[in-house]
Amino acid sequence: MRKFFLRRRNIKISEENIAEYHRRTEEMQKKRHSYLKQRLEALNDGIIAIIITIMVLEVPLPNGQNIASYYNFLGSLSVFLVSFFVVANFWYELGQSLALVDEIDKGIIIFDFVFLATLSLLPILTKWMMHNPSQLAVVNYGIVYMVANLLKTWLAHSQFRKVLGAKNNIS
Repeated sequence: MRKFFLRRRNIKISEENIAEYHRRTEEMQKKRHSYLKQRLEALNDGIIAIIITIMVLEVPLPNGQNIASYYNFLGSLSVFLVSFFVVANFWYELGQSLALVDEIDKGIIIFDFVFLATLSLLPILTKWMMHNPSQLAVVNYGIVYMVANLLKTWLAHSQFRKVLGAKNNIS
């Protein structure tokens, strides 16, 4: 079909021009994938920074001169620190797994969004444990942590599979 239109316009394309066109197209695709990966990493960093900021803003300050208020503050601060290191660990592992791939496809982006959405629930559950520490709050926190961990593991697995499949022709 393309040759028909080119003949109609009396345009002559050499094999060298076609090869150059394909080479430039491949370069543009690589740049686009690299740019998309950088944007995804920046989005992950921004969302995780917001998650940590929300969690620290939920730490209630002591509201008086009594010692019980101070102990409640220390308890909330310890819950924040645990949550901070949980989220920081997710950030580190996500960065490590993204560093392995050169190209990001739509499937990785979608699962990354699902992972970030799940991780975004941690500030709410952290606040719940700070203000109303109960077994139900801890169980819900644990469930969200487990789901986020499973999603992160699946995301890393799909990235490893993509890298190994590209290098070793593993399907």
